[in-house]
Amino acid sequence: MRHPDSGLTFLELIFAIAILGIMMTAFFTLVVQLGQNYNDQVAIAETQQSVRVALSLFSNEVQRAGFDPKGNSFAVLPTNPPTHPTKSRHAPLFNNNKDCSKEVREASPIMEASEAVFHFMGDKNGNGTFEKNVDDGEDIRYEWVGSSGKAICGREKKDPNTLYRDTGGGMQEVASGIEAFTLVYYDENSVPLPSGPLAATDRGRIRRIEVTVRGRIGEGDKKRELTSAIVLKNRG
Repeated sequence: MRHPDSGLTFLELIFAIAILGIMMTAFFTLVVQLGQNYNDQVAIAETQQSVRVALSLFSNEVQRAGFDPKGNSFAVLPTNPPTHPTKSRHAPLFNNNKDCSKEVREASPIMEASEAVFHFMGDKNGNGTFEKNVDDGEDIRYEWVGSSGKAICGREKKDPNTLYRDTGGGMQEVASGIEAFTLVYYDENSVPLPSGPLAATDRGRIRRIEVTVRGRIGEGDKKRELTSAIVLKNRG
């Protein structure tokens, strides 16, 4: 029998160290898990915020497509041109003929429409023109750049999985971490229009746009997806 005042035996000391080691391992595992959970929640919040920013800005601006309070900003017929200059400051960078030139072209409510590009015009200040430095924010082009990091014409390298906005001064980043940005167009009868870059006739028939935005930050399954239907109020 061991005397009450004697110290720990070697086996008791080993046993105590083992218990302490198990407790420390469990504690550090918990700390790591809490840190990972925190990082995951931050990534999810960033993803959701990015998706919401992209969807909100796009939806709010696209509703102005074709806004023409004076009724003379766009030529209704080639034989009845408007009385004021109504040119797009930057031409469609892509159309059915894959023409990426930037010559000035006659303004129309919707200049480009494809799965990842939407270029539109609207006379928000009601002066009947689209003049540079006077009517900023009336000629707007959105383009989503996917994982390749190439703009649709392939002329310049951009950040991948990013939505860009161009009002005539070049592509400016709207939201990053956008894994998918898909546009589907519907006509006056709510029938989907053909996929691919739409010809002028089909662009004139667009009445509603369904936009789906999916974002992901970092690796893993930190994704958020939102879909919204946008009615073009100025398109009949």
